[in-house]
Amino acid sequence: MKIFVLLLIFLSEEEPLYYSNFYEIYASWDSINFYIKIKVKEFDRVYLATGNGEEGEYFFPELREVNKFPVKLNNFLMFDIKENKSYITDKRIIYKLDTLENNFMINFKLPIKIYDKSQYVYFWIGLEIKEKFYSIPEKKENIFPVFSFSPDKDFDGKWDKGVNIKAITRVIFKGEEEEELTLKELKKFFNPEKENLEIVLEGERELNNIFASVYSLTGKKIRDIDVLKSGKKVIIIWDGRDESGKIQRSGVYLIVVMKGNETWAQIPVVIFK
Repeated sequence: MKIFVLLLIFLSEEEPLYYSNFYEIYASWDSINFYIKIKVKEFDRVYLATGNGEEGEYFFPELREVNKFPVKLNNFLMFDIKENKSYITDKRIIYKLDTLENNFMINFKLPIKIYDKSQYVYFWIGLEIKEKFYSIPEKKENIFPVFSFSPDKDFDGKWDKGVNIKAITRVIFKGEEEEELTLKELKKFFNPEKENLEIVLEGERELNNIFASVYSLTGKKIRDIDVLKSGKKVIIIWDGRDESGKIQRSGVYLIVVMKGNETWAQIPVVIFK
């Protein structure tokens, strides 16, 4: 069985999406473009793979022999700073290299048009630094995990402006068999004075041992929440209240979904009044 975990990573201009001692990754987006910035002191090569997960290849062209993506990606870019050579599969992806103090700033601009009308966008970054290779997110066995986010949070068929998108998720795959549980429907923004939050999960077979709780961003447990089962579907419902029945104030909360004893997902939702 393949299990994946959606991990919430909150994003701002000041806070990196991903970082180590060697690099920092920033991401942002507006209504027409998705932007990725990589801050690094030095590098030999940079790789970018992106797509909608439904078409293309499971392998980066130069790395296909020993590594695999969990979803299909159809746009690839590689730049070698030492040899000053590059290749790119879609010229609509704009690449620019700047210097900032003692660092390089690698900038990518990806227009939303390259994703068509995809519900999810996936991307992965690779760096070669002094003959060492770094996968971002970190490689798991022979799998390159990928970042994932939904560009259309309000499901109106258009990308939302960055100010309305509160979080980005990372998908980590463990194993190689087919995923048996998927997130089918989610309305992240809700007013508990008028409606309930509903999250729909769907499996390949009848689902058991699914539990859910809601937490504040500080890690405080608000309450366990209702899980309704209907054949291959699970519907998670929260009325926006704590165990005492008090409606929670406006803000971001985490819905933690458990599959047996394992955390399957941490899903950010927003209460607004």
